[in-house]
Parts: sequence; C-alpha cells; structure tokens
Amino acid sequence: MDATKKKKLVASLSFAKNFDELLGSESRAWFVERVIRGFEADVSLTDAQITAKTTALVALAKTRVVTERNFAADKTKFKLLADLSNKRFTQKTVDAMGRHRVEILYGAIAHEPKLAEPGQRDYLLFLARRRFRAVCRMFFWVNPNSQG
Repeated sequence: MDATKKKKLVASLSFAKNFDELLGSESRAWFVERVIRGFEADVSLTDAQITAKTTALVALAKTRVVTERNFAADKTKFKLLADLSNKRFTQKTVDAMGRHRVEILYGAIAHEPKLAEPGQRDYLLFLARRRFRAVCRMFFWVNPNSQG
C-alpha cells in the first residue's frame, strides 16, 4: 500500500466513534497505522484486503476494549508490592487511570491482532495486567514526584 492510500485509510478510520472514548486522537492514528503496517508485512495481501482487515480489526478492537477496559479497576484484586503502605495508591487513583488501561489494550491488540478475538480474552487480560502493573509501579513508587 502506497503512502497516499495509507494516509487516507488512517484518516478515514481514526474517527473517535470507531474507538473507545478514552483513546486520544494521536493514539487512534497510531493504532490504525500500526495495524496497517502489520498487515502489509504479509506480502500476499492486496490493498483491498488490507483495508478490509484493518476496518474489521478496528471494529473488533473497540468491542473488546470497551468490554475489558476496567480489567484492573478493583484495587483489592490488583495487587502491587507494598500497596497498603503507599497512601497515593488508592481506589480513586486506579479508577482515574482508565486512559492508561485503554491505551494498554489497544497497544497489545495493535501488536498482535489475534488478541482482539474473544478466544484470546484471557491472554489479552494477562498481558494488560502485567503492563498496567508496570505503569502503576512507575507512577506510584519509582517516580512519584508529581504526586506531591
């Protein structure tokens, strides 16, 4: 797919209605472009097939992310080391990190499109929890300067 067609496809699919409401415009464009590049790696696909597969994956990813975006919203089920001793790590702050959870889910799906399929739910959530744990550790323990 040439650069002009790719840019046109990214622009046509990057509308907010095609994605979870918490995903920003730059992240939407990145997701679509990353998915296109992944499909382009399969040289047997035509431009029409890449367009169709990308469009289908964007719709499937939205469905998957909207249903799974609160995967770690319950702090009692999401354990981090020393979470009880850190006063900044509260249920309210975990709830406020919804944008991070959505970006993690879309990122995982962009790198491995099969994770959007319902049969891969457990593996997707496993990856998302691991990535979210790393984000929380950096935010609350490693560099909490912005927390006061």
